Amino acid sequence: MKRQGQLVRSAWPFLVLALGYAALVGYGIWVSRIPAIAVGGLLLLSLLTFFVYGFDKHAAETGRWRTQESTLHLLALIGGWPGPGARSACSATRCARRAS
Repeated sequence: MKRQGQLVRSAWPFLVLALGYAALVGYGIWVSRIPAIAVGGLLLLSLLTFFVYGFDKHAAETGRWRTQESTLHLLALIGGWPGPGARSACSATRCARRAS
C-alpha cells in the first residue's frame, strides 16, 4: 500500500516537465518564434485532453462506455500531453487527500 507522500511525489516528474515546457514556449514567444495564437491552440488542446481523460476515468469507475485508447493517445500526441499529466497529478493529489 502506498503512503500519502508517495502519491504526491509521483506528481513531481510531471511538474518538472510542465515547467520546462512552459519555459520553452515562453521563450519561443519572447523571441517571436511562436505566434500567440499557436499557444492558445496548445492550451485549448491540452484542456480538451484533460477533460477527455477525466471523462474516460469517470466512465471506467462507473462501468460505462469508455473513450478509445487510440483517441486518447492521438490527443496526447498532437500536443495535448500536459492535459493527461495534469489529470494524473490531480488524481494523485485527490487520492492523497482521501487517504488522510
